[in-house]
Amino acid sequence: MRVIFIRHAQSEYNVKNLVNQDFKIKVDITEYGRRQAKEAGKKLENEKFDIIFVSDFLRTQQTAKIVLGEREIEIKVNKKINEIKLGYEGEDAELYRKDRRTSGMKINLFKKSEELESFHDVKLRIEKFVNWLKNEKYKIVLIVTHEICCQCARSIFEGILEEEAFSTPVGNCEFFEYEI
Repeated sequence: MRVIFIRHAQSEYNVKNLVNQDFKIKVDITEYGRRQAKEAGKKLENEKFDIIFVSDFLRTQQTAKIVLGEREIEIKVNKKINEIKLGYEGEDAELYRKDRRTSGMKINLFKKSEELESFHDVKLRIEKFVNWLKNEKYKIVLIVTHEICCQCARSIFEGILEEEAFSTPVGNCEFFEYEI
C-alpha cells in the first residue's frame, strides 16, 4: 500500500501567526492556501486514491476537497491524525517557537498535563494509525494532516530521529510518499 502524507494548506492562523490545536475552533484556509491545495492537486491528479483521511480540523478537510478537484473519492475523518495538543491554543506561535528553541528542542517539554501530548505521544498515535491501515485493503491512500504528524511520519518511515524530525519544518501542502 502506498500512503501519501500531506500537510494542510496555509490557514488564517498561519498568517496571523497563531496556534490552533482545538478542532472546535474553525480556522479556514486562505486564498493563498487554496492555490497551494490546487497546485498539490495538480501534482497528485494521476493518483488513483482509494480513500482520503483527514483530521477533525477544518483546514485539512478544505485542503482535501481542493486537492481532489472533481474526483469523487471518500473522505473520512480519523482522530489519530489530529493536530498535537500542546496547550498553546490561540497564542502567538512565536511563544511556542521560543519555548521550543529554549528547550533545546526537547520533544517532551510541552507535555504540561495528561491531556496534552509530546511529540513522542503523537508519533505513537501515528504508528497506531499506520498499523491499522496495514490491515485495510487500500492500494493508495492520501492522508491530509498537520506538520507534527508529517514530521512523525518522516521519523517512522525514514528512520529519522525524533529530535531531527521535530526540528525540520514541513511546509503547507508539502507531501511525503511511503510504502507500507
